[in-house]
Amino acid sequence: MQNQFAINKDIIEARMNMPYADYLQRCIDRLESLKGRSLLQGMGELMDNEMKNFVRTKLLSETIGLLKFYKDFPIPE
Repeated sequence: MQNQFAINKDIIEARMNMPYADYLQRCIDRLESLKGRSLLQGMGELMDNEMKNFVRTKLLSETIGLLKFYKDFPIPE
């Protein structure tokens, strides 16, 4: 998303058997049910303390925010 690459909505809809907006909402709902610490599971040894802190405090909320934004304002193909 940061690089604003176009997403092929047709492939997502075909593979997921649902409209693109519904799929994004499903992803958002799933992420909102997670806890920050669970994101580090199995990866903590590979990160320094600064990165661990970012994952715990900001990664989840920033990802959810970007998905919501992208759902409301998709990047044109």
